[in-house]
Order: sequence, then structure tokens, then C-alpha cells
Amino acid sequence: MAVGEALNLTINLTVATGATQVTVTSEAPIVESAKTDVSGLVDSREILDLPINGRRVDYFVLTQPGVTNDAAYGLLTFRGMAAGNSFLTDGIDTTNTFYDENAGRTRSYNIPLDAVQEFETVTSNFLPEYGRASGGVVNTITRSGSNDFHGSAYWFFRNRTLNATDPTSLGYNPPDWRHQAGLSVGGPIQKDKLFYFFNGELERRDAPIVSGNTTNTLFNAQGQPTGATNPVTGCGGSSYATPATPAQCTTLINFLETRVVPQLVPRTVDNNLLFGKTDYQISERNRWSTEFNYLDFRSPNGIQTSSVLTNGGAVGNNANTNVFDRTLKSGLTTVVASNAVNQLQFGMFKDRQYDPNSPSLEPPTGPSSFSITTGSLSNIGYATSYPRLHPSELRFQLADTYSWTLGINAIKFGVDWAHTEDYDYYFPNQFGTFTYANINALALDFSDPVNGKNWTTYTQTFGNPLWDGNSKDMALFAQDEIHVTPKLVISPGLRFEYNWLPQPAAPQALGSLNIPADWPDTAHLYYKAPDWAPRIGIAYTIDSRTVVRASYGLFYNRYISQITDGLAKGNGSYQPQYSLSSTVASQFAAGPAFPNRLPSEPAGQANAPTVQFDLPGFRNSYSEQAQISVQRQLDRSTSVTVSGLWNRGIHIASAYNANLSTPTNFYTYAIDNSALQQVGSFTVPLYTRANLINPNYNGVYAMTSNGNSWYDGLVISVSHRYTSWFEGQANYTWSHAIDDNFGGAAGNSGSEGVIYAQTVPTSFYNNDFADEKGTATTDQRHKLILVGIVNPKFTNSTDWWSRTFVNGWQLSFISTFASSLPLDSIIGGVSSTTLPTVTGTSLFSTSTINGLGSVSRVPFQPVDNLNIGPTFGTNARISKLFPIGERYSVQLAFEAQNVFNHTIPQGPDARQQEEYQLEKLGGVSTLVPYPFYGQLTQTLAPSMQDGTTARRAQASIRINW
Repeated sequence: MAVGEALNLTINLTVATGATQVTVTSEAPIVESAKTDVSGLVDSREILDLPINGRRVDYFVLTQPGVTNDAAYGLLTFRGMAAGNSFLTDGIDTTNTFYDENAGRTRSYNIPLDAVQEFETVTSNFLPEYGRASGGVVNTITRSGSNDFHGSAYWFFRNRTLNATDPTSLGYNPPDWRHQAGLSVGGPIQKDKLFYFFNGELERRDAPIVSGNTTNTLFNAQGQPTGATNPVTGCGGSSYATPATPAQCTTLINFLETRVVPQLVPRTVDNNLLFGKTDYQISERNRWSTEFNYLDFRSPNGIQTSSVLTNGGAVGNNANTNVFDRTLKSGLTTVVASNAVNQLQFGMFKDRQYDPNSPSLEPPTGPSSFSITTGSLSNIGYATSYPRLHPSELRFQLADTYSWTLGINAIKFGVDWAHTEDYDYYFPNQFGTFTYANINALALDFSDPVNGKNWTTYTQTFGNPLWDGNSKDMALFAQDEIHVTPKLVISPGLRFEYNWLPQPAAPQALGSLNIPADWPDTAHLYYKAPDWAPRIGIAYTIDSRTVVRASYGLFYNRYISQITDGLAKGNGSYQPQYSLSSTVASQFAAGPAFPNRLPSEPAGQANAPTVQFDLPGFRNSYSEQAQISVQRQLDRSTSVTVSGLWNRGIHIASAYNANLSTPTNFYTYAIDNSALQQVGSFTVPLYTRANLINPNYNGVYAMTSNGNSWYDGLVISVSHRYTSWFEGQANYTWSHAIDDNFGGAAGNSGSEGVIYAQTVPTSFYNNDFADEKGTATTDQRHKLILVGIVNPKFTNSTDWWSRTFVNGWQLSFISTFASSLPLDSIIGGVSSTTLPTVTGTSLFSTSTINGLGSVSRVPFQPVDNLNIGPTFGTNARISKLFPIGERYSVQLAFEAQNVFNHTIPQGPDARQQEEYQLEKLGGVSTLVPYPFYGQLTQTLAPSMQDGTTARRAQASIRINW
């Protein structure tokens, strides 16, 4: 049996004579009469024979129905739920709690593919023994040794010879070579008693990034100044009260050209993986196993994983990255009685992610960050988030499960305890960030580091960079599989989870401010400790070929450590953040001259920190899931399943600014066409500094958990298990995902997603989440996956020629046909010089058109209105097996990803999202169409392996014995 399978056998035995031998042989049934969840199994044949890109095991998940990735960062999405998944290795939790992602996150893969026996993906309505997930569960089962000695050695190689040029790469086809090689061996240490399995794998890759900065209007795609040298609005232009001198402009433009010109940014990858496992059959009733997994991943300039970045991120938002993982699992399985089994497991999980800054990318002005609003030029300074140890996570887990068959009941109950430590060094924006209204203002400061103060805003973080958070969680579950009749199975169950989370350091007074008195909620982390999750499933066998299933349950996600960490550091005094505005005289006076930073917190009237906390009632998110399905066996090897899926996500993280009252000022923006003729208008309320409830503070962001999501889906799956020549499946999913515009797991276009502690309002209007309801970033209406492995047999001859050249060929493929994922269209060019003037006060924020500083979407457009483009792609492999004697064989293979080189946009910058640019025309703040709106800018989400969806090909050799 495979992981996750439920098998019912009815065997009638009669008393036989001593000389009689009874042998029972049978294939596993196609229709599983006791199964109540929606899940898929990937077996060892598929794992080794299918053309999976980069040999990442978790990519197989995307072949399952009801699963996609979000448009922003490519993270796995089950039933429209951004994040909220649980990743297990042999039943032990190997989920990175800090990011709510798989171990190693998206830059590396945690376990070598050749160490995996099979894995199960449960997309909906999993049993109570699984928890800490509101989305899906991926359970990876590793290989073990046996009484026979087996092994394999393999090598995969690719370079740019057969690679297609990425359509966004400005004509570059950069050198990109990769070696992946490994060795697997397994066998007996003591026959019938003690077994071992080992795999070692390494990857060496040279993959420079094609860098450009094509989405600004100051420089063209070749990095040559256009708008930067405009005689009126460019550097030194006549429209400025103090034009920069020609020398100042030349100095700045020469520097900016080095940041925006198309170039290759060096990047390499060194990845080492080790996996070892021993199994010891202590006695007939006791079996003990221990396994250890090791990952060492290092990538200079590897924070950015895309092959092409046209937004300047390869230079201005990049760093080195290192991932170190250690996993230990040990377990004892005991047959207590003929009808009872106990499984005791211990697990240790270490995931350390250290990202030092890259000295080669630091600008000569030092580690400050800066951008120009008019012209939308960013990523020209220093990447503000580095260096960081973010995080070093250590988990110890102890679990015990008891399975007991009693009459018509198959009972299972267990307990699971885990202690997780997240040690984090994270000090974002410690060197300060300047924003400039125009290129002229930056030129004045760039050449005058002593007196240059022409910036619009300045922000900087102070305080303690270290956070050591320890959380504990316990789970109890009980479930039963009741065979009411031979046709009817009911599976009721209940899961109980209890969490203990770390509390933040007590807030303190900052100068004249008394944070605990002003905002008492900063002293607490509110959360709801106990979670009760009832679940029930029903399976009814209509006949020997047809089963109907239905199920419903509650599924709670884990508390995400990054939210806990963010709330602890954002309580106003642990890591106070100061935002200074040039329009407030006292704040401007307290600010530094470019490119310097403040040595300590600003004093006096400039004391305006940003504060963050959660409100009473905040809790972890959960989902309600329901499904009904019918499975029908078509022939002895083929079945079809039709499933209806429904999902409701509840208590998803959101935030608003608790320091702003209802606005009383309004402004009507003109909307022009490309010929600057007015075609419409739009009125918004303006949030001003006069609306501050406590003017001694800037943003005071209250985090709530009142977000929602909805999902309806129809899944049709046809599966044909392995026969003499073919194995395959076809999965079609129609679905509609709706949410409150979270922007996926990690966010996009102003939203910070669901895995972060929100530091800006998550709605365009303050505390108005209803207006954000619409099509979700995770919405993919249609998705068809075709998977096949073809092993033709051309002749029945067994002579040398037939065995060596005629037979032994194999073709395998994965084809994906999916409709587009969406993103928000946004407004750019928003600054103090383009925003309207409010008499007697100033706008609270100069980053959005309503002064709130929230999401930057176009408010009169539907949520997620920009489709990035459909996915049509086929990965294919052709291989030939050459037998050498009875024991050895050599397999040669050639495979390609996206064989037909379809353009497949993916990622947060797949299309230029800026639909309008804010300009001031005749004294009126006007929305002008942005000329690059909808332009293809990126073809791959940051989580994907190649950094591009353009065709990639590789050859491989495998030696088996």
C-alpha cells in the first residue's frame, strides 16, 4: 500500500489440510471505498521518470487538481488559500513556521528527489491526524533499504546551447550552466534485520541575472537618459526654483546609468544535499527507523532568483543568500496486538536562512536607499533588508499515534507536541531611505553630502535587531472509520490544538512619548489559544465500480512566526520606525543630509514613530471545507473522479490605521487620456495630518483578523495506473477564488500578503475591507494538467540488438494549460509635488492618492483587474535504457521544460501594473495613462527554479545496479 491509501479486504478462509498452501494475490483496487478526502499520490515511478524542472519534489504538487500558485510569488495555493499549508517528511513537520512555507523556502529544495519513495498531496478535507494547515498537506515518504543491494549514480547537465532567449531579457541569452549529480545506495547491514539507504547530491550553477530598469520614464530600455535630461522637467530643468548645475546633473546621471543600464549581474549557486536512513527490525513486533537530512545552499547575489529583472531589483534589491537545513527523525513502530499498532516519533528540524549584503552591489554613496517619484525610478540605492538572519528556526517534535481495529471500527488517536524557536536578526531600513520628488532634487543632494536636504520624506528604523521567540503547540486528535455496512463508511473525527506564543517586550517611553499609556495594546500579543476542529467524511459504495464521497470540516492554520515577530518588533519601542516629512518644519530640521543617516532617534517635535500591534480578538486563520465527489472505475486500470469543492477562509490577517479619524477633506482627480484630454474624474476622501488622533505618532497600525476568502471548484480527474506500456492522468479544475484583496501569500502592489504582520492598511479606504472584496490574486478559472509515461515495446525479441537498441525507450511529459492569474493595476508617480495641496495641513502620507499610504491600486477599477497571461507549456523527456547484464543498466535522457517555448508570464512583476501616473497639470492633480501599462516585464515567479519560463533543456545519464 501507498501513503494515504485506505484498503478494505474481505477474505474468507476455510480450514485446509496440512499439505494445502493458500496464496492470495491481487492488485490494489482502483476505487478506494473507505477514502473520504480529496488527495493524489505520486509514486516512485513518476518521481524518477517525469520531467520535473530542477528536480524539486514539491513541483509535483502542481500536477494535482485544485492546486495552483499565486500570481505574486508562485507559492503553492490550495483551493484559493494563499499559504496555510503543512509540509511533512515521513509524518514529521518540516514546515518553516516563520514563513509558512516548505523547508528551504523557494530558493532551494530540502530533500533530494532520489531519496523520495512517494508522496501524497491532500488538497481538501484531510483527516484529523493532519493539522496546522488551512490549505493543503504534502506528506513526503522517503526510501528505505531492503535485503537486496541497489544503487544508482546520476548526472544532469544543462547550458545555454539549447536554451531559448527570455522575451524580457533585452536581447541577452546569458551563460547559464548547471550540474546536478548524485549517488544513491541501499541494502542490508544485517539481512532481515538492519537496512540502510543513503543519497548524496550536489548542484553547481552559474546563472547571471539580466538586469535592466525599463519601467521608469527617466531612462530608456538601453539605460540612456531621456526624461532625465528634459530641459523643463529633467535634471536642471527650467521648471525648478533651484535647478541643479550641469556638473551636478552629469555626476548623478553617470551614476544612475550604472544602475539602470542593461547588464549581467553575477550569480552562482552551490547546493549540497545528504540523506541517510536506517531501519532496524528489532523483533516481529517492533521496527525502529532513523533518518537524517542535510542541506547546505549558498548563492552570492542569489536573493533574486529570476533570470531577468527589468525593475532594477537585481542591482538595488539583491543580496547574498545561504540556507542551512538539518532534519532528524526517529521512530518506533510497535505491533501491540493483532488489531493494534502504536507509532512513536521524534523529530528535530533546523532551518537557518542567512542573507548577508552584497558588497559588489552597494552604491558609492553607502548603504542608504533612495528613489525618485516622478519618473518612477527605484532600486537605484541599497537593498534595505540586509544583512539579516531571518530566521534561524529550530523545532523539536514528539508525536504518538495509536491505531486500533475493533469490529466495524478502525480507530486512531494520538498526541503531538512541538517546541519551535525562531531566532531572528532583522533590522530593515537601519541605514535610512530617502524619497525625492524629482531627479533635480536628488542631483542637488547627490553632490552635496553636507548640506543636501532636498528630499521629500526620510524613514529609518532604530532599536534592537534581535528577536528570540519561542512557541509551543500541542495537538490531540481522535478519528474513527466506521464500516456501518459493507457499502457505507462514516469517518467522524475531532482535532484539538493549543498554542503558547511569546509575548513582546514591554513597550517603553520614547522621549516625551509614553507608548504604553497612549497605546496599551502594544504590551500584549493577543491570540486565541484553543482550536477545536470537528471533521466528518462519508463514503458510499454504489456498486463495485462506483463510490460517492462527501466530507466537511474545520481546518486551522498555524500561527505564523513572522507575524509574531513583526508585532513584537513593531510595538513602537523595540524597533521604532520614524518617518520624517519635508512639509513638517520640525521633522525636516531633524532629518539628515543625504546620504547620511541619523545616529539616534530624532528628538522633540520630530518624535513621530510608527507603532504596530494586534487587537483583542486577533487569532489564527482557519478554513471551512466541504466536498462531494463520485469516483467511477472505467476498466481494470482506469478511473474517473468528479468532485465539487467549497472553501471559506476566515479570520485572515488585515490591518488599518488606528491613529486616523474619518476624513473631512475631499479631492476630485481629473482622469486624462494619452492626449491629455480629460475623460473623467474620481473623488476620494483625503487623510491629512489634521486627522491624526494622537499627532505625536505617525501610523498606528492595528492588526485584526477579519479578512475572508471564498472558493468554489469543480474537479474532473482521470487516472490510468501503470500497465505494460502507459501510465497517465488528466486533471481539469474549474474554480473561482474571491478574497479581500490580500495579494497572495507575500502580497503585491502595496499589499503585504497574509504571512506578514501588516505595516500599512490593507484596504484603500481606512478600515473598509468590504470594498476590497473581489477576484483573488490566486484565482485561476481553468487549469488542465496532462501527465503521461509511455514505455513502448516494439518487439518481443530478447536478443542483444532488441534489448540494446529497439526496446527500452520511454517518453514522459507534463502539459499545463491554464487561464491567467490576475494582479491589481496601480497608480504611480504619487509624491508631495503631484498630490493636491490641502490648505492648513498636509496629507498624512504622500505614497497614495488619498493620503492614507495604503494599497496603491486604482480605486475605480475592479480588484485584480490585470490578467498577466495564460499558461501553455509542456515539459517532456525522452530516455533510453541500456541493460548491461542481469544487474546493471545505463539510462540516457534528454528533456526540455516548455518545449515549444510559449511565453508564460508569472510573478509580481510579470506585467507593468502601473495604469496611471499622477501628474500636476495646470495646478490640478491628474491621472494620466502610463505608456508601459500591461507591458511584459517578467516571465517567472521568484519561487521557480530556472528564473525564467523560456525553454530550458538538459541531458542526463543514470547508472543503476
